[in-house]
Amino acid sequence: MDAFKFYICFFILFSINVSGQKEIIESNYDVANRYYKLALEKASIKNYDAAIKNLNQAIELNPRLREAYYNRANLKVSINEYKGAIEDYSEVILLDPRYESAYYNRAILKYKIGDYRSAILDFDITIDLNKNKEEAYRNRGMAYNKVKQYVQAIDDFNKAIEIESEFDKTYFNRALSKNGLNDFEGAIKDFDKATLLNLSNEIAYNYKGVAKDKINDTVGAMQDFDKAISLNVNYADAYTNRGILKIRNNNYRSAILDLDIAIQINDKEDRVFYNRGIAKQKLNTNRDAIIDFNHAIDLDSLNEKNYNSRGVSKFELNDYTGALEDFSKAISISPKYAKGYLNRGFVKLKIKDVNGACSDFLKAKQFKLEAANSAIQEFCY
Repeated sequence: MDAFKFYICFFILFSINVSGQKEIIESNYDVANRYYKLALEKASIKNYDAAIKNLNQAIELNPRLREAYYNRANLKVSINEYKGAIEDYSEVILLDPRYESAYYNRAILKYKIGDYRSAILDFDITIDLNKNKEEAYRNRGMAYNKVKQYVQAIDDFNKAIEIESEFDKTYFNRALSKNGLNDFEGAIKDFDKATLLNLSNEIAYNYKGVAKDKINDTVGAMQDFDKAISLNVNYADAYTNRGILKIRNNNYRSAILDLDIAIQINDKEDRVFYNRGIAKQKLNTNRDAIIDFNHAIDLDSLNEKNYNSRGVSKFELNDYTGALEDFSKAISISPKYAKGYLNRGFVKLKIKDVNGACSDFLKAKQFKLEAANSAIQEFCY
C-alpha cells in the first residue's frame, strides 16, 4: 500500500513538472515573439541598434525563430556588418534549407567581400529553387566575370535578358564579358543597348569608348568619352581615358589638362600619374615627368612600367646611374619585360659596357621585341 502511495505521489509530481516546463517554453516563445515584433517596429524607424538588440533577445529565448535570424541579417547589412550577416543567413539556411532569399542575400554579400566562387555556389542554389529569378542569373554572371569565366557569364546574362529584356545593367555586364573575350564589336553593341535603355549611364559610355579604342575607332572613342564627361563632370576615369587617347594622337598638352582634372578628382590611381608623366616626357619636360613617375611608384611599387618610364626620363637627362637602377628594378619585377632589357642595354652602351649591352639586347630579342634586332645588328656584330 505504501509503495502504491509513493507511485501515485511520484506520478503527480512528475506530471506537474512536465506541465510547468511546457508552460515555461510556451511563455518563452510568446516573449520571443514580442521582442521580434518590437524589433520590427524599431527597424521601421531606422533604429537598427535597438532592433538588433531586440532580435538578440528573441533568438536567446527561441533559437529556432527563423525570421529573427533573417531580419537580424538584413539589419546587419544595413550597418555594413557583412560577416555577421552572412553568419545569420547561414543560421536561417540550417533551419530551412529551402529558404531562397537567404541563399540569394548570402551570395550578394559574398560577392561584396570578394568571395566570388562561394557566391556562385549560393547563386546556383538560388536558381535551383527559383529558375525565374532574373537577378540571380545577372549577379551570378557578374561573379563569373570576376573570376574571368566569361563564357559562363554570357550564358547567365543571356538567361537574365530572356526573363527581363529592358534592364541596362545586364547588357552592360554582358558587354564586359565580351570585352574579356576580345569581342569588342559585340561589346560595343551591348554598350549601345545599355545606353539606349539608360541615356544617363556615363559608365557605359566610358567603357564603350574603351572598346572603340580597341578597334581603332578613335573618333568614336573620343565622342563616347566626351559624352561620359558631359553626363558626369567628376568622372575621373573618363578624363583619364580621354587623356590617354590624346597622348596616342600626339595631343600632349590637351592630354595633360585631362589628366590634371582626373588627379584633382582622384589622386590615388597610379595610371593617371604614369600617363601624365608620359605626356610630359613626350614634351621633353623630363624633370616634371620624373615627379609624376615617382607618384606612380608610390601608388604601385610593383608596376614595372612605372620604373621603366622613369628610367627613360633619367636617361634623357644623362642620369645613367639612375636609369640603370630603374631598368634593373623593372626587370626584377618582371623578368620577361623586354623593353627593360632593351633600355638597359642602351644605358650600358653609354657607360662603355658593350658586352653587357649586347647581353641585354639578346634578352630583349628572346622575349620577342622587334626593336632588339636592329640594336644587335648595329652594336653587337
